[in-house]
Amino acid sequence: MTMRGRSLGILVLALVTALLAGCGIAAEAMPRPTDPPRAFVQGAPSPTAPPTDAGPITERLFLVRDDALVEVTRHVDRWPTTESLLEDLLAGPSETESTAGLTSVLSGGDVVAGVRVSNGTAVVELAATADNTQRNDEVLAYAQLVCTLTARGDVNGVTFVYRGQPIAVPRADGSLPETPETPLTAADYATLIASTTPTPRAT
Repeated sequence: MTMRGRSLGILVLALVTALLAGCGIAAEAMPRPTDPPRAFVQGAPSPTAPPTDAGPITERLFLVRDDALVEVTRHVDRWPTTESLLEDLLAGPSETESTAGLTSVLSGGDVVAGVRVSNGTAVVELAATADNTQRNDEVLAYAQLVCTLTARGDVNGVTFVYRGQPIAVPRADGSLPETPETPLTAADYATLIASTTPTPRAT
């Protein structure tokens, strides 16, 4: 590099240094994290908890009062899957529903092992048959499951399997379907459904 080129480079470097000093920016050997401007932090929205029982989707469950099925509705944020629907059913009534006298013969979740839907039929895998759970309300237990699942638009009927084998479960009148593979519907338990009931809001 010529003497003239060196002088020009030194002059440019001096000008850049003077400009940085005039802006109040000090040179640092290592980079450091910086905080975002205060206006950005203040403008960020605060997270809020979703409102209780105020979702756009209606979930329908069948609980029990005075040995009869009672349909209740809950409002949730997401369309319930068959699995989540049964989880909610097995969890039993909410505090508000309990106050209204509603119970469930399925509370405890010791009967159902799983569920799948095939060609519009919900196949419920039982962990134990109702008569093996030392309950006197076997029919109500199956009625809650059938009526809750068929309340969905994509489920036309319900069958049950136990240890991998289809089993026949009783209808409301105690009769059994023609074969274990015959789907049950809410009509099979119509005499157990309360004709008029209030629908309490869930907590």
